[in-house]
Parts: sequence; structure tokens; C-alpha cells
Amino acid sequence: LGDLYFMKQLSTFAEDENLDNMEYARKLQSEAMENGRAFFSQEYNAHDVYLSKEFFSEIEEATPIQWINDYSGSKLAVIPSGDTVIPKKTYEDLCSKTDVRRIFIDSDHDLGFEGSSKDATLSAIEVTVGYLYKELM
Repeated sequence: LGDLYFMKQLSTFAEDENLDNMEYARKLQSEAMENGRAFFSQEYNAHDVYLSKEFFSEIEEATPIQWINDYSGSKLAVIPSGDTVIPKKTYEDLCSKTDVRRIFIDSDHDLGFEGSSKDATLSAIEVTVGYLYKELM
């Protein structure tokens, strides 16, 4: 994973249907490099988000899978099985390339915390608290 992975993630939010997803992400990166920042529109978030050129520079150097593998403590990923934001391939990479313990919750991206499913939220909390209790005791 790394910059290409993140750019693919960012590109899933492309609003201009005439732009290829990666083209949208590269357009944001180019704008940030030229102007110091680029506006990243998020239909689901009412806050303005600007991505700085430093942000894109750091993404190019990021090695998240390596960071996860370098951490020697216990690791847990609570994964929403019906995620419509993060592609399934992302979770497959996480699961196949790390030793993260993973728990799947029948939910969308928000794990029910946005009010979409009280049961999913309670499951995510229960699993997380149980895991922390076991690891910290």
C-alpha cells in the first residue's frame, strides 16, 4: 500500500463523472502542489476539507502496512462487512499482509454509529471492549 493505494481511495470520491477516479485524485494532488492546497469535496461531510501539498508528499512516503507489521503489540481491526466507502480489496490487503486480528461486523462503513444500525454499533463496541479487556488484563 502507500501513495497509490491512498490515491485510489481518495479517487472513489470523484464527483466529476467525466474524470477517471485516479485522474480526479491526481488532479487534487497537482492542484495542491501548485497552490499549496486543494479543496476536497465530501458530500457526506458539511465541513470544508483542504488537502495540503505536505499531505500529498507524506502520502507518497507512507508505508501503512509496514507500520502495522512493525508494531509489536496486539492489533485488532473491526471491519464492516458491507462497507460502501472502503473497497473490499483494502480489507483483503490488510488481512493478508498483516497479523491484525480481524472481526467482521454486519454493517456499512460507519459501523452503525451514524444511526444506521443500533445492533451494529453495539456489536462493534462489545467486540472492542472485550478485546481491550482481554489484552489489558
